[in-house]
Amino acid sequence: MTTVVDLLFAAEDDGRPQYERFADAVARAIDDGRLSGGAKLPTVRKLASEASVSATTIMSMYARLSEHGYTTGEAGRGTFVNTPANERSAALQGPGRRGDSAHRRSHPWRRRALAESEARLRDRFPQAVDLMRGSPAARLLPLDIVRRSWGAAAKGYRTQDLEYPLSLAIDPTLADLVGERFAADGIASDREALVAVNSAQQCITLVAQVLVRSGEIVEGVAVERPLVAIEEPGYQTAMDTIERAGCNLHGLAVDERGVTPDALRAAVAAGVRLVVFTPRALSPTGATWSAERRAELSNILADARDVWVLEDDYFAELAEARPGSISGDSRLRDRVVHVRSFSKSIGPDLRTAVAYVGAAVRGAFLEERSYADGWTSVFAQRTLAAILADAKLPATLQVAADQYRGNRAAAIERMAAQVGTSSLATEGTEGLHLWVKLPAGARSDAVVEASAKRGVLVADGEPFFLVPGRRNFIRVNVGAAEPSRLGEISDAILRAIDESMGRGNLLFSP
Repeated sequence: MTTVVDLLFAAEDDGRPQYERFADAVARAIDDGRLSGGAKLPTVRKLASEASVSATTIMSMYARLSEHGYTTGEAGRGTFVNTPANERSAALQGPGRRGDSAHRRSHPWRRRALAESEARLRDRFPQAVDLMRGSPAARLLPLDIVRRSWGAAAKGYRTQDLEYPLSLAIDPTLADLVGERFAADGIASDREALVAVNSAQQCITLVAQVLVRSGEIVEGVAVERPLVAIEEPGYQTAMDTIERAGCNLHGLAVDERGVTPDALRAAVAAGVRLVVFTPRALSPTGATWSAERRAELSNILADARDVWVLEDDYFAELAEARPGSISGDSRLRDRVVHVRSFSKSIGPDLRTAVAYVGAAVRGAFLEERSYADGWTSVFAQRTLAAILADAKLPATLQVAADQYRGNRAAAIERMAAQVGTSSLATEGTEGLHLWVKLPAGARSDAVVEASAKRGVLVADGEPFFLVPGRRNFIRVNVGAAEPSRLGEISDAILRAIDESMGRGNLLFSP
C-alpha cells in the first residue's frame, strides 16, 4: 500500500522547489488511484517529521494540492482527497471524451501556477529568453503614435473632464471609430450598445458576476453555481476569472476552427448559462473561426434562448481572418457581449477596451460596472480614439501582424524539418503562440525545465486545461521572439524534449 511518505521519498529532484515536487507526486498518486477519494492525509506535523522536512514545506504542498482541486482541508478533521480516482481519470481524458465535462472547483490556480513558474525560472536563468507569457513584442508596439495621441488628448482636456462623469456613456469619438471596426465584422454599432471597459478581463469578470447574481436566489432558495462553457485548451486567465466569480466550468473541445459544433451541442444539453468564445487566435492553439463555423455555432445557440454568449476578440487588430461575430445573427444579438481589447496591438498599459453589450444583458452589466470601478477614464478613451484615427496606424499594425505570422510559420517549419514531421506542432492560423504537442513519454514539466537550462523559457501546457494533469503540451510565445533567433529557439526546445525523455539526440539532428 502506497503511503504519502513513500511518495515524498520517491519524488525526483528536478530542480524545482521541494513543495512543488511533493505536490506533483501526491497528485499523480491521486490521478492513478494509489490514493483514493475520501482518503485522509497525515497532519502537517506528522508528515514533516516522517519525511524529515520542514512543516512549511508540507503546508505549502497541501496548499498547492488544495488550489489545484486535489484536496480539501476541514477544520478540526484534517485534509482529505477530493475526487474519486476513476472520476478524475475520466476528466484527464480531455474534452469530448466523457459525458459530463463540467468542472467544479472553487480555487482558481492556473495563472498563479504560470506566474510562480516564470518567477522561479527567471531567477534561476536570468539570461534566458522569456517566451512564457502572452505579451506582444514590445518592439512592434506603436510607441510614436501613442505619444502623439496622448499629447492630442491632453490638449483637448478640460477642467470638467477631471470630474466624476455624469454617465457611463462611451466617448462619442471612440464610439464612432470602434463602431466602424465592429460594423466591418458584422457587429451592431449603435452607440448605446457600446461600453468602454478597462480590459477584456474586466468585461469577462462583469459578465460572470451578472450571471452569478442573476441566479443566486430563485423563489427564496439558493441555486447551484451557474455553468459556463469555455474552450479547452483555452485562455487560462478567463478560466480563473470565471471560477473566481462563482461559476463552474464546462470544457469545449476545439479544432483548428475553434469550438466544434458537437462540443457546443453537448454544452447546451448540460445546461450551460454562458458560452465564452475566442473568434480569432485562441490562446494557446491559434484556432480561428471560419465564417462557416461561426454560422454553425450560431444555429446551435439560436434555439438555446437562455444561453448568453461572450466573445473575447483580443487579436482583432492584428488578425488576417475576418470570421464575423455571433452578434451579427439577429436571433442572438440581444444576448451577446463582444469585447475588443487593444493590449496586443497597441499596448497592455493603455487599459482601454470596448464592448458591444446586447440589450438583454446591458442593464445588469452597467449596474454591475457602476459598483466596480465605475467608469473608464475619459482621457484614456480619447487617447485610444486618437490612436485609432492616426493615419500611420494601419501600416504599423500590418508590420506587426506580418511578423507574428512569419514567426509562427518559421518556428513550425524549423521544428518539422528537424524531426521529419509536423506532428510536434499543433498549427493554428493566428496569434502569438505555438502550441506544441509532446511525443509519448515526454512530460511538459520536464521539458519546461530542460528548455530553461538551454536558454528558453516556455509555458507548461497544464494550466490551459480545466483539470490539472495534462502534461503533454507546452506553449511558446514565438511572436515575441526576435526573428533572427527562431532557429536556435526551436532547436533548444527540440533538444529539451529529447533530454526530458532521456533520448539524447534521437529527435534532433544538428
